[in-house]
Amino acid sequence: VYKNTDYLTNVTGGSEDEIFDFRGVEDIYVDCNFADVKVQRVNTKYEYSGVTIENVCSGFARADQETDFSYEVVYNDEEKKSLTITVKEPEGFLYFNKNINITIAMSINVKESFENTTIHVNSTKGDVLVGNTTKLLTPVGDEDNANLSINKLDIKTTNGKITVFQNVLSINNLFAKTTSGNIDVRKELNVENLDIHSNKGAIEFNKINVKNAVFDLNNSDFSANEINIKNNASLSLNNGYFDVNTLSGRLNSNDMISSMGSAEINIKKVNGGILSFPNANKTDIKIDEIDGASQLYVRARSGSVNLGKNSGEVWIETTSGGVNVNTDNKFISIVTGSGNINLTYTCKSFDGLELYSSSGEIDLTLDNELSFTLKVFNLSGEMRTSSNVYVEGFDREFNLPLDINEGGNIIQITSNKKVSLDFINQL
Repeated sequence: VYKNTDYLTNVTGGSEDEIFDFRGVEDIYVDCNFADVKVQRVNTKYEYSGVTIENVCSGFARADQETDFSYEVVYNDEEKKSLTITVKEPEGFLYFNKNINITIAMSINVKESFENTTIHVNSTKGDVLVGNTTKLLTPVGDEDNANLSINKLDIKTTNGKITVFQNVLSINNLFAKTTSGNIDVRKELNVENLDIHSNKGAIEFNKINVKNAVFDLNNSDFSANEINIKNNASLSLNNGYFDVNTLSGRLNSNDMISSMGSAEINIKKVNGGILSFPNANKTDIKIDEIDGASQLYVRARSGSVNLGKNSGEVWIETTSGGVNVNTDNKFISIVTGSGNINLTYTCKSFDGLELYSSSGEIDLTLDNELSFTLKVFNLSGEMRTSSNVYVEGFDREFNLPLDINEGGNIIQITSNKKVSLDFINQL
């Protein structure tokens, strides 16, 4: 029987008298199975940093199989710039409780932390926790010593959870790859390069300020309060969920090889964003507000597009997906095969407007002061009659083209189905 046996080692560079200093270590490699890995500040009276491995597993050992745990913490070079931490958990063991903790600790008595260090973690089921769960007390004037800054995190796990806590000030580069593990970043994250790969997990960010980003999400559920992209970001979704309150910067999505499936994209507000979804496929896209400095391009099959309040430039193409847009920007292009179009167009002046749906209904609402000439064509390019064409204020038959407010620029609609024209304030 193996029960409540503790294995505790403090690594001090090979000598009990030598202080271990992470400030000279450029790479830390951690290799384990189900052990939890923690990167934390520790509150000691010494300028002490080190590695702690604690094993409190319990269960039965099988006599005919390997049941020994092994632990190794070694430098990889004479200059002591690279360190490897290895914990091997035996397979021939009937576990009652799996509980191993690997802690990479930095003393609060040292101002620096991991600014020059890349921490690599390769794990299967263990969690990775970066930062402290509770606030550490520090002397007056040294409050910043309780925080962590990291050059790069490189984390690969199958289904372990990755958590970044509040006292992590910055991570210059963050790479995280997981099959089904969750990712939870609780503090505003300032990062040069962000690279997230997840097959099926829940991913939560608070606020991201990033130069370049990769969101390879597949079937994962992603949510963030705010994303600010300085250069470029790419998004790849299959049947996942992408939910962001505020987004700014350039975001491109799936290429033709990896088109979206039946995903959902919900964005409350786009500020100065350039968003491109050229292979949205069956994905439903909902954006509550787009400002005047933004652009949006969507090309989808059966996915719907819903824009609550738009002031940006918009191009939308669907095969059968419905389109609902409320816009005050005169530049908008909507083309659909059999999807319905519902457009509220609040511009008081414009250069012309074209809407196309081969077999979908078109419902257009305009400002009542707008002057224009309405033309409605069938798919053969012939001008339609007023049959199945409804214009508010015209209860009788009328001829097309139809001048509204003495006519002006052309609104051209092409569809074989019902066309309705309403006004925000009745004529």
